[in-house]
Amino acid sequence: AQIKKNNPVELIDALGNTGNKFPTFKTAKLTTRCFFQLRSTDPSIILGFIDIIRLHPCQWNVQHPDFDNKEKRDQSTVIICEKIKKDFNISITPQLARSSILSLIRWFKREYLRSQHIVKQGESKGGRWSRNGYVSAHPLYFNKLIEFIPHKHLKLTSCNDCLRNFKTQTQLLIHNHQVHGADKPFPCRYCKRSFLHPSTWKHHENRHTKIHVWKCKLCSRKSSTKSDHNIHMVTHSDIRAFVCDLCGSSYKSSTSLNVHLRTHEAPKLQCPLCNQMFYENYRLKRHLCAHEAETAVKAACNIKLKN
Repeated sequence: AQIKKNNPVELIDALGNTGNKFPTFKTAKLTTRCFFQLRSTDPSIILGFIDIIRLHPCQWNVQHPDFDNKEKRDQSTVIICEKIKKDFNISITPQLARSSILSLIRWFKREYLRSQHIVKQGESKGGRWSRNGYVSAHPLYFNKLIEFIPHKHLKLTSCNDCLRNFKTQTQLLIHNHQVHGADKPFPCRYCKRSFLHPSTWKHHENRHTKIHVWKCKLCSRKSSTKSDHNIHMVTHSDIRAFVCDLCGSSYKSSTSLNVHLRTHEAPKLQCPLCNQMFYENYRLKRHLCAHEAETAVKAACNIKLKN
């Protein structure tokens, strides 16, 4: 059997599983956001996947008591993976299952808001309407999801200055900042920083609150974001994947490589008191502190001499 190049799952034993209702699939790459494609994947797989997640409201219903409980939600995701494996012989990771759920919900919300936009603007129906109303590009999935995914709260929002429509309030806030010069919409509650996107705002605030932490199993380090945790775990390995193109030196992180690359250039930071040059800002600050300490000592000595 031929496999499409862009298919997120790869058929590995189609001929050897002719007795099964569904062939066996290999887990998609970690960079893949969704384990299926709406246009090309067997509809029975996607419809079955929708039936499975319908039984797990903690994955899609913000009003569910376990929606914000990551541990319970992770347990639910594992059960979903086991069900997918049992019903369709598709093995996926819990992370891929969760991202597939979120991708499917985002697609549904876009389709729903598009239908509201067409009604609001009175645009040409363009083949998306029938006697029963709006017809999605994939009506089987849309009609099945609209039965249980919360959508009554979804409304188009408009910019008061240019009347442009947006699907979410977040998009409108970002638009106001980028186009009309408004302040960044997400200020930190614990410091003076503000952010343009809610994801970076949440990650930053978590650095203050430490509500969600990733614990290292090899040392006592606790990271406030998963990306920080992954970067830290590299320090426990011998992998040096970041190589300098100029001298061949290798490093465990891109940050270390960037610091090294500065040494191949002339230093750009200069002390305003003695004109000494530095590569890193923290070294210049430390140097200035030494000047301050030296000045304080001289002042104290002068006072003693006068007395």
